[in-house]
Formats: sequence, C-alpha cells, structure tokens
Amino acid sequence: MKHEYLEFKICMCDLIEKTLKVPKDRWMMSKGMPWSRYKKRD
Repeated sequence: MKHEYLEFKICMCDLIEKTLKVPKDRWMMSKGMPWSRYKKRD
C-alpha cells in the first residue's frame, strides 16, 4: 500500500509540474496563432 501511494504521489507531482510550466515565448493555440488573452507578466 505504501509503495502504491509513493508511485501515485510521484505521478501527481510530475503532472502538476508539467501544468505549471509556462512557455518562454507565449501561449499558442492549436492552429499556431498566439492566444489572445496572453499577458507577458503572467
């Protein structure tokens, strides 16, 4: 049980890290256009 919890915790930490990663240039939509609500300070 403890081993499964540790694996789950590592998975969740990786997922959070990936979602918080902000691109250096800007956010892009799927068609390659810049996101209209993009703010450089965010």
